[in-house]
Amino acid sequence: MIAMKTQILSIVFLLISILSFAQTDSTSLKLRRVPFQFTMFAPPLSTNGIYFYNTVNDISINTFIGVGAGSRFMEFGGFINANRLYSKGIQASGFANINGFDELSSNYHSSGIQASGFANINGNAFKGIQASGFANINQEASGILATGFANINQKVENTIEFSGFANISAKGNTRIQASGFANYAENVNGIQAAGFINMAKKVKGVQLSGFINVCDSLDGVALGFINIVKTNGYRAVEISTTDWSPIQVSYKMGTERLYNIYTISKLTDHQNRYALGFGFGHQLNLKGKSKLNFEITNHQEYFLFNPGFGSLIAAERTNNITQLKAAYKRDLWKGVCVNVGPTLNYGFSYDWKGKTYTPTGENIQPYFNLPMASTDPLNNWTSRFWAGFSAGISFH
Repeated sequence: MIAMKTQILSIVFLLISILSFAQTDSTSLKLRRVPFQFTMFAPPLSTNGIYFYNTVNDISINTFIGVGAGSRFMEFGGFINANRLYSKGIQASGFANINGFDELSSNYHSSGIQASGFANINGNAFKGIQASGFANINQEASGILATGFANINQKVENTIEFSGFANISAKGNTRIQASGFANYAENVNGIQAAGFINMAKKVKGVQLSGFINVCDSLDGVALGFINIVKTNGYRAVEISTTDWSPIQVSYKMGTERLYNIYTISKLTDHQNRYALGFGFGHQLNLKGKSKLNFEITNHQEYFLFNPGFGSLIAAERTNNITQLKAAYKRDLWKGVCVNVGPTLNYGFSYDWKGKTYTPTGENIQPYFNLPMASTDPLNNWTSRFWAGFSAGISFH
């Protein structure tokens, strides 16, 4: 391990020494162009000799480290390709491609295809396709960026970004961001998808995450367990009653086009018997103060704060309801609405421990009697459909 660290430090020191040597009065010299150059190990052991830093190469082959002013068509390196101004065409290296690190590089941009085993780094603008094993880092970027770990850009324009861990674009517009963990963008015009979290200022399209989506404004839909839309989002707290729960509290968040529903419902016949629910809804605005809400929610029975189960939250079996609701909503005054509507319910219960086990609570069902439920021969499960109702008051 110590030997490996020593080798890496030696390589870095060698590269710094090369660049420091070449920096001497380089900006005062005119650029020259050659059709081909070959570097043996590192400059100045190359066909460009001591003029490598001010030479633009059409085709460049570097056995280990190559340094030039620019590359026009093709550049291949065993370890690092470095150009102080730009790279165009195809640039491929075993470890890294580094371009645009000179103070004059702001007058140039890189384009084409960059591929490396570890990183592609551009201190100025890049347009094209980047692929790396670890990271793509750019001052500005436009095109397709793919990496095993992270894409990091100061500014983007119409980019498509894929990474194993994170995409970070501080400014500009991106079309697609997809990562295993997190995305951040200023503006998204397309799709932002992450395994854990998406963050953006303005989104026009879809935010999709395994856990949380956050944005300032959204013209589209957000799909995740938690969706936070700051300026044009939909948020409501609702207290209601249904044919199977005397009191139900719901929190709704997202947008009117698509919002998430989180519920807790009190069940009958046991003081610690509740149902926790999660679902989705859509609000349709009618004329005046009237609205229609369409919602689908799944509710599962739990016993809360019951020491007998050895846990604060415990489920003794599968015992749930999937509920489809259509509610007519009317504004009473600003921020307060009443709603009422029919529901279509499907209840399903399954006793994990078999025929000899008697659950503590009853199946989730309405107060009134229902027709005989479908039951298997061993009486381990039951299921039924029924029409019901819901009525409540909500606060926005």
